[in-house]
Amino acid sequence: MRASAQQRREQSARAIAELIEQLSRSLLNGSSAHGLNPAQWSALRYFAAANESARQVGAFARFHLTTPSSASQTVSSLAGKGMVAKTAASDGRRRTIDLTTKGRRMLKDDPIVTLSDIILSLPDDRLSTLAETMQLLVQVMHEQD
Repeated sequence: MRASAQQRREQSARAIAELIEQLSRSLLNGSSAHGLNPAQWSALRYFAAANESARQVGAFARFHLTTPSSASQTVSSLAGKGMVAKTAASDGRRRTIDLTTKGRRMLKDDPIVTLSDIILSLPDDRLSTLAETMQLLVQVMHEQD
């Protein structure tokens, strides 16, 4: 008995979802190899790229769709590892988060760099299609949360 077009489509969707899971697992395994969890890597990347006004726990929490408490725990753990430093802002109420030299060095071993290099090797048309598709998947997943 031949599978219908809808069954083949469902099988393909399931196979793609499983490939995304495998890719995610590979990244997670690379993350933990350096003693950081994925949230900590994400925070290092965020604070390295953010401008001064965005280098705060609240801004990090909003950007990563997490709670301020969870974001604060992530930042505190990085501070405990010597990878970020908190500096009081001029108004005294807010603290700016800066990467330390150790944090910057750690980013050189960021496991996401390998994946970025692989993606960069794709032809332009595939790169654009992948970017659009991934953005759509992330958007729909967040809408379902």
